[in-house]
Amino acid sequence: MAVIQKIRDRYAKLAGGAIAISLVAFILMDGLNGGFDKMFGKDADVAKVDGKGIDGREFSKMSQDYIALSELFRKGQPMTEEEQAQLRQQLFDQMVNEKIMEKECDKLGIVVSPTEEKEMFSGANPEPAIQNFFSVAFGIQQWDPRIVKEFESEVKKTTEPKLQELGQQWESLKTFLLRSRRFQKYTALIAGSAYVPKAIQMLHVKQEQERADIRFVKVPYTSIPDAQVSVSDADMKDYMQRHKEQFTLLAPTRNIEYVAYDVKPDADDTAQALGALEKLRPSFITATNNEAFVNRNSEERYSKAYVTKARYMSPMADTILRGAVGAVFGPFFDNGSYKMVKVTGRKEMPDSVRAKHILIATQSQQNQQGLSDTLAHQRADSLLAALKHGANFDSLATKFSDDPGSKVKGGDLGYFSYGAMVPEFNEFCFDGKVGEDTVLRTQFGWHIVHITDQKAFEPAVQLATVAKSLNIGQKADQAQFAKANEFAGQNRTKDAFDAAIKKNGLDKKLANDIRPQDYIIPGLGASRDIIRWAYAAKLGDVSDPIHLDNRYVVATVTAINEPGLRPLDANLKPQIENLVRVEKKAKMIADKYKGASSLDALAQQAGLSVDHADSVRGNASFAPGIGFEPKLLGYTFYPKFQLNTLSPAIQGGEGVFFVSVTRRSEDTQPMDPQALSMQMKMQDMQLKNMINQTITESLRRHAEIKVKPENIF
Repeated sequence: MAVIQKIRDRYAKLAGGAIAISLVAFILMDGLNGGFDKMFGKDADVAKVDGKGIDGREFSKMSQDYIALSELFRKGQPMTEEEQAQLRQQLFDQMVNEKIMEKECDKLGIVVSPTEEKEMFSGANPEPAIQNFFSVAFGIQQWDPRIVKEFESEVKKTTEPKLQELGQQWESLKTFLLRSRRFQKYTALIAGSAYVPKAIQMLHVKQEQERADIRFVKVPYTSIPDAQVSVSDADMKDYMQRHKEQFTLLAPTRNIEYVAYDVKPDADDTAQALGALEKLRPSFITATNNEAFVNRNSEERYSKAYVTKARYMSPMADTILRGAVGAVFGPFFDNGSYKMVKVTGRKEMPDSVRAKHILIATQSQQNQQGLSDTLAHQRADSLLAALKHGANFDSLATKFSDDPGSKVKGGDLGYFSYGAMVPEFNEFCFDGKVGEDTVLRTQFGWHIVHITDQKAFEPAVQLATVAKSLNIGQKADQAQFAKANEFAGQNRTKDAFDAAIKKNGLDKKLANDIRPQDYIIPGLGASRDIIRWAYAAKLGDVSDPIHLDNRYVVATVTAINEPGLRPLDANLKPQIENLVRVEKKAKMIADKYKGASSLDALAQQAGLSVDHADSVRGNASFAPGIGFEPKLLGYTFYPKFQLNTLSPAIQGGEGVFFVSVTRRSEDTQPMDPQALSMQMKMQDMQLKNMINQTITESLRRHAEIKVKPENIF
């Protein structure tokens, strides 16, 4: 196979020595990553799910494999530290879910058969990720099932490091897809068994057709001063007991407070970044292949996109946008980097475009109903041919498009600005001409696109940008470490920590409900070292300086929350106190106006006006002038609540409501049968989607999950 031979020719360079070194490194790394742990009796699991462990080495390997796969699909663009942390956090949760789902799949005998596996990986219409792998790795655009067999055969006998690495990524991808397929079959089985009974569907239809006019008085909670409502610890504990589910933890969490010492570049660091760009400037000016030059020398990838003044956010925007083709500007500082920019193209572009499309959806993990990529492409080409021979676009869109939002409008998407659509769509609509049609592929499938209109043309330029980050040197780093170390050394208790922050005017931050498996703390980014420390520390402990990306953090543990009903501590008290106070005020208001004879009499007694809301829907939970008040709107359509009578007090979000219904009615015109059928299908679909989204969480609630934060790196 030519593409395999090309890789063999490219990477066959003394691979034997590299493999030998890698083998030794692998053995040593296996020991360092926990390979010796069980030999010496140490448990290396990162978690146990119903007694079954998730091995730390397996988790570490899968993390690296998934990072490598992600970077491959990003065409070599490396992941940031925070992106890697997000991926590891998602992977951990995924592996826990898999342990739970494996148990359920085993019970039901759900497997992926060899025939199904073959179709997934080397069939005529394989998983889209498989085609994407070979497209990105080898540039193969036309799918041929023989590719897989030849590739796997070549990987088995190769000594080329690059091809071996691709082989490892290939196996990781297959493993992921096989697991995913098994669990997809499980969720599809459960979701497929659920439906909305016709009686319930018809009740929903009836509620949608119901209307009511109401008059109401809202007595706000602020009408009673907080000082008049005493709330004791016993009241708060009683409230928590009555709302156990809301305040019960299924897993441990930690709360911390912290101060951060940000490390910023100094003058020497600035000079270094500027010097690197100044050295490149002469070559940048004379470069003829701007894309290759940028990708070789810049920390930002080259982009072919044209930008207008509204879309180019830079301190040098006005100057650069007026520049001639070939002009080079900078270096200048912009968003954490020093940059040089070269104008490589200029043209007029519309500010907005109107287009219509027909989407032929392809299969994906989110959409199992779509066509294979090949069949979708063939259908799109056939529809374009029909259009060129006089077929009506609107009619074809209504009949064939898989985009429910636009198909009812003949595929019309209306006007949209640049960036509102996916890149492939944007590029054609803004670079093409009015009246042009094309077939193009996006992540959603194949589209037939027609440009209807373009307006508000303005100058646009294509730019090549060479960027160098303003990296932090040792001097600047050590200065901030010294400050953080002094603070941590002098304040080893929570009281001393708080006093020092107040005395020095430091900015104290909070981070609550941190899970043991988390990798990210909002506001700090990738923070695994802090999380591991927090789970090893005691209440009130103060950390030594912990180094994160460009900052040092000193933290203290403010709460240790174990599974079960949460303790009524200082962190939770303000929330519970407010809830109890609202509940007490609602009762006080209800008692105060209990004897009111009518809504008008109640309003006069309260010194408030009577408001009204007309044509409230029977299935509404929100109404103009009322807000989100499902209890109030539900009581409005309560059959035993008679017209022109006064309701009991109804506790709402911001006050207590008293309501009187003046009119109820129903739409007399029956719903169109086609619309009724569509609504019923949507109800079924919503139910199935809800099951797909909640089934894993439901299974987790009934599983015993023990996380070992000390083993997670």
